Amino acid sequence: MTANTTTAPTAQQLDQRLRETLQPTLLEVLDESYQHNGHAGANGTGFGTHFRVRITSPLFTGKSPRGASPPCV
Repeated sequence: MTANTTTAPTAQQLDQRLRETLQPTLLEVLDESYQHNGHAGANGTGFGTHFRVRITSPLFTGKSPRGASPPCV
């Protein structure tokens, strides 16, 4: 499904929802959609389709890190 301008989430909306749900001690939500113009899933607006999220939450304690990658240096 391709996001359109009326339903595409914003980084602020994602941030708010993640804070409410996961009570993070660290949260960074970056909208990187502009870097994906022309790619599959891009909506042509440059926002709301591709996000990078860094999150730390006590709710993850004891859970396996699916899709986790090492921190960028």
